[in-house]
Amino acid sequence: MTLLALPPFEIFIAIETTGFNPQTGDRIVEIGAQQLIDGGEPNEIFHAYICPERPVPQSAVDVHGLSSEFLSDKPKFADIADALLEFIGEATLVVHNARFARDFLDAEMGRIGKDRLPPSRFVDAYLLAKELFPGQPASLNALAKRFNIVVPTNDSPGNLVSVALIADVYRALRKSESGARV
Repeated sequence: MTLLALPPFEIFIAIETTGFNPQTGDRIVEIGAQQLIDGGEPNEIFHAYICPERPVPQSAVDVHGLSSEFLSDKPKFADIADALLEFIGEATLVVHNARFARDFLDAEMGRIGKDRLPPSRFVDAYLLAKELFPGQPASLNALAKRFNIVVPTNDSPGNLVSVALIADVYRALRKSESGARV
């Protein structure tokens, strides 16, 4: 999973869902994405709350705070899919736990007859952390602590806070990776 060169254009993505398994009907309820150019400062942002067309279990609400009532008047995934695809274009997609996000995005795209995103487009910050620091915790919070990254707190939707944290952690991982090869 070692990366050789930083792509000129990356999109950092975080999703929130109704549960853990898109194959049993769990759905995306929030997606946030932010563009970084040349690994630098944040550029454009994409954010959407999504009506999952099913009840949101209390266990999921306890995690992300997005209730069925709140999401009931939000657009369906089909309504935001084209805007999302336009936003991400052909960029590399950086996610913490890419398999989870990819499985949900694949399921949502499949439901509306759109092509799945190729796995080769995804970079997994979690797997990179596991490779660089075997046996060490690799959650976003653990990595933020390891790299002395302050978890952003602002009025942005919770998901965009996660996106910013993924970007900061990923940049720190890349610096560690470069240092490890010197």
